[in-house]
Amino acid sequence: MVPLAQVRDALFLLLTLPRRGEEHEGMKLLISTPCAGGLATTGWVESILVATAHLRDEGHEVVVKMQGKESLINRARNTDATFALTEGFDKCFFIDSDIVFSWAQIRSVLLSKEKIVGGTYPLKNFPVTLNFNPLLEQRDLFGKSRSLTDYAAWTHKYADRDSGEAEVMHLPTGFLCVSTEVFAKLSYVVPWYRSYMSDTKPGRTAYEFFPASVVVRQLESEDWGFCRLAREAGFRIVLQTRAVTRHIGSWTFTHGQHGVIERPIP
Repeated sequence: MVPLAQVRDALFLLLTLPRRGEEHEGMKLLISTPCAGGLATTGWVESILVATAHLRDEGHEVVVKMQGKESLINRARNTDATFALTEGFDKCFFIDSDIVFSWAQIRSVLLSKEKIVGGTYPLKNFPVTLNFNPLLEQRDLFGKSRSLTDYAAWTHKYADRDSGEAEVMHLPTGFLCVSTEVFAKLSYVVPWYRSYMSDTKPGRTAYEFFPASVVVRQLESEDWGFCRLAREAGFRIVLQTRAVTRHIGSWTFTHGQHGVIERPIP
């Protein structure tokens, strides 16, 4: 684990270096990473340093926002989504501090024309299962087992051959990119609130884009709640099937060439 102060220093040096090549207009991107206990995994740090270097060289304006004292995940999502909306960002990319990803994976998501697109990753459990829910009519191939064999068959049938994208019901927020156009539209239908918690700046207004609540007698996590609201507002939830990242816990869960590999963290 890496203290956030060291990460901020490294990112500051990286993002203030002169760009290579010609200047060209890019997007204004917020990368949002809640960091419980003020720590980030070394895998995330290495991934984010590589990604921000490439994004800077491509002419994009990048801000990496880490919430080191936030203990409530849906409030953290709401805070940064509202910040992205009100501060003029084009997109907000949620990347959790226990996610390890490649430049190719983050770039494939950012290049999408979809308003809501993300990758997936294994859940931290055994047997290993991938974290997303397909559309109801797609569950013939990706049902309860959520195995890698099922995923390969599902992507072959439902993912676009060129882009690798497929519409789904729910995506996890750990590697999810959202256009602020989505937040702008949802801001008219979701409640807003003022946070008086000392770790989120007293009195700051936020919209409840990521509700955690009971819907039809089922507890929805904040990512499932966001996807439901977005679909109700007319947006598609799109999985980039080629962006299957690693997920770090007591074991590192990763998508290997011949299957899902689990190994303890050294």
